[in-house]
Amino acid sequence: MLFGRIKRSAELFKQAWSVLKSEPGLVLFPILSGAALLVVVASFALPIVLSDELLGAFRQVMDSADSKRAATASGDSAASTSARLIVWSTMFAFYLVTSFVTIFFNAALIGAADKRLRGEASGVREGLAIAMQRLPQILGWALVSAIIGTILRCIEERVGFVGKFVIGFIGLAWAIGTYFVIPALVLDGVGPIEAVKRSAHTIKKTWGEGLVLAIGFGAIGFVVTLVCLMFIIAGVVLGVVNESAVLGVAVGSCGVLLMIAWSLVASTLGSIVQVALYRYALDGTVLDGFDAGALKGAFALKKAPKTAKA
Repeated sequence: MLFGRIKRSAELFKQAWSVLKSEPGLVLFPILSGAALLVVVASFALPIVLSDELLGAFRQVMDSADSKRAATASGDSAASTSARLIVWSTMFAFYLVTSFVTIFFNAALIGAADKRLRGEASGVREGLAIAMQRLPQILGWALVSAIIGTILRCIEERVGFVGKFVIGFIGLAWAIGTYFVIPALVLDGVGPIEAVKRSAHTIKKTWGEGLVLAIGFGAIGFVVTLVCLMFIIAGVVLGVVNESAVLGVAVGSCGVLLMIAWSLVASTLGSIVQVALYRYALDGTVLDGFDAGALKGAFALKKAPKTAKA
């Protein structure tokens, strides 16, 4: 049974790859998202580094977390509270902006992939236009994601090892349960709460397949990472042992570029599969480029409900 699911997941992977080959422009969305995130990180990091007040607040909170003891003097206690307010408000703002950027470009990718899979004109412009149309939903989901992320982070800072393990498990369950939220936001135009409900309902049907698919992506990613590390290690050896700096940098760079390329491709393929599974879950629609058998195999994982007695 497990082998059958792995086989179906591999088939979905191949079909998504065929779609990406026919529309390679879809991989531009993760690139745009990554570039925008770099700008966001810089816009938050530079003020913290350049401001003595902000930098001091972050250092104080970090030192407090490391020492695991509260300040004893009343002045220190007030300063600690003020520092925590500064740090947590900054972190919330950071979560909110990064969530919005990530969700926005992911929504654009989902929208563009949906148009491509339905045989319509698709590209970066079309995807961005769809994301702009769903801006209220994206903002709402970014706010929910930022609140959940900040709460989990705050709790994690105050609990021990076991508590952190539990919080990590809760975070994983939340990520799994909201796997189809963005397709629901983009394709159905519903709000964040209804999107979570629809995502959870769809996950109940696709749990086994989605889990195996995630494991399959992880396995491929593991192999790619090993190959990349081999290139990087070979580059170091060539540069240090053989004293061939140019060749060492070239070989090592190949490993880094391969790792980046895989992350972009994997993100794009995952979104394509998301669209195909979600459309099929809604009304049984088999989108262009996918096989009905592979999609159908992702469902029917539960026993049929018992007939109610008269």
